[in-house]
Amino acid sequence: MEPEIFDVIIIGAGPAGIASAIYAVRKSLKVLILTKTVGGQAANSSEVENYPGFTMITGRDLAKQFRLELLNFENNSSKKKRNNNNSPSTEKRRIEETGYLTN
Repeated sequence: MEPEIFDVIIIGAGPAGIASAIYAVRKSLKVLILTKTVGGQAANSSEVENYPGFTMITGRDLAKQFRLELLNFENNSSKKKRNNNNSPSTEKRRIEETGYLTN
C-alpha cells in the first residue's frame, strides 16, 4: 500500500486552518487537516465578539458553524466534481472526529 500524498497539510482547525483548507480545496489541492478539535481557541471562549458574520456568538456555537462550513463545502465540492465529470468523484473526502479532512 502506497502512502497518501497531500499537496497541503494544515495543522489546526481554528479559523485560519479552516479558511486555508477551504481555499486550498477550491484550487483543487489535496488537503489534510491535523487537529484534535474543530474551532481552535475560539471553541473554548464563552463569548466571541465581532467575528465576521456574527456580532456575538459563543465559542462552542462558532466551532459548530466551522464544522458545518466544512461539511457544506465538502458536499458542494463533491457535487461540482460530479457535474463536471458527469460521474461520481473518484476522490474520497471525509471529515472524521480524529481530526482530518481529505479531498
